[in-house]
Amino acid sequence: MSQDLSVWVTLLRDVGFPIVLVAYFLLHFEKKLSKLINTIEELKRMLQQNED
Repeated sequence: MSQDLSVWVTLLRDVGFPIVLVAYFLLHFEKKLSKLINTIEELKRMLQQNED
């Protein structure tokens, strides 16, 4: 039984950490991407106002 637990702990350590790391970076990237989209939309509105 302790050998089975050892296998699960090893799998979690080897596979779980990269998954958590990727999830963190995706969430962080998503926030930055959202901010970039908002900035581009604001710039678009400003340019449209200047054309009028």
